[in-house]
Amino acid sequence: MPKNSRCWSYLAWIMPLIAVPSLAPADTFVCIPEAAATVSNQGPREFKGSEALVTDDKYVHTNESGTWVVKILGEDDVYLECESKGRCGNDLAFGIFERTGAGWFQYVFALYNPDTLQTIVMVEKGPCSKL
Repeated sequence: MPKNSRCWSYLAWIMPLIAVPSLAPADTFVCIPEAAATVSNQGPREFKGSEALVTDDKYVHTNESGTWVVKILGEDDVYLECESKGRCGNDLAFGIFERTGAGWFQYVFALYNPDTLQTIVMVEKGPCSKL
């Protein structure tokens, strides 16, 4: 065997990996809210608005196998499924996560407590950075 046959053997394995675009890293963004606000009902006609702490909220917006999803940073489970690159979730369940081309996101969601009949609507906003 010629000396460089081993080199050609390695190239035969590496070239398909380089040539297949689906093995390229996914578009992934880390989105961290800088500010948040809530509106909650305190009774049938009584509402309260307030600022919210979002120090623990961190999201990963990524394209996995051609589908955009949102995950909680550090977790593997899909938190929200996306209908497009910039819009995730739905109006009835967990809320709407939108990432703009300008590097910002907003996440609007509702929480409902059936025991107290209280609904809290929260809005989080902040920057997204591409990894």
